[in-house]
Amino acid sequence: MKDDTVSRRRFLRGSAFLAGGIGALAISASRAEAKVPKVAAGYQDKPNGSERCDNCQFFVPPHSCRAVAGVISPHGWCELWMGRPITERRPFDREVEPFRVRRGMS
Repeated sequence: MKDDTVSRRRFLRGSAFLAGGIGALAISASRAEAKVPKVAAGYQDKPNGSERCDNCQFFVPPHSCRAVAGVISPHGWCELWMGRPITERRPFDREVEPFRVRRGMS
C-alpha cells in the first residue's frame, strides 16, 4: 500500500522553491515598473510631427509618463512614443459645443 503523506523534508524543500519563485517574480515586476531616463528614451521638448506626449498612451496628465522618468512636457516626444488606441478617449480629446447664450432668461 502506498503512503500519500509528505515528509517534512519534502515539504520544506517545496516551500523554499515556492518562496524563491515568488521573490523572483516580485523582483521582475518591480523592474518592469522602472522608468527610463530621458536621455535613454531620446526625449525632446518639441513634438515629432503629430506625435507628441499628450497623444501617447504612456502620458499621464499633466506632466508625467509611465515609461520616462522626470517632468514631461505634453508637447514633447521620445522614441518610446506609442499612440493611444481610438477606443481610449480622454475628456479633453472630445470636441465641446460652443457656449450659447439663451435669450429670455433672467
